[in-house]
Amino acid sequence: QTLITVDFARKQLTFDRSGADDCSTTVKSCGLKLEGHRAKLRLFSDTCSIELFADEGRACMSNLIYPTHDGQRNTMHSVDGATAVTYVKTWPMKNIW
Repeated sequence: QTLITVDFARKQLTFDRSGADDCSTTVKSCGLKLEGHRAKLRLFSDTCSIELFADEGRACMSNLIYPTHDGQRNTMHSVDGATAVTYVKTWPMKNIW
């Protein structure tokens, strides 16, 4: 699994791919300018990459991942609190091959 965490107390965004596959160990973090308890994230993912944008593009991260077939899904959840997702938009991608 790949974990993307917004820590409101520390105003920090973390992108942890250490559990994504057998060869990834990277954990990246950056600061965020959060106002209140709201975060706007834009996440783009395909078969082997994830790009994440926050703070209207002021923070961005990109990582390669190599998931197993059953690991190709996205989920969202909260730790130590509640999360309300107000908007999700997805676009199907066509295979280029």
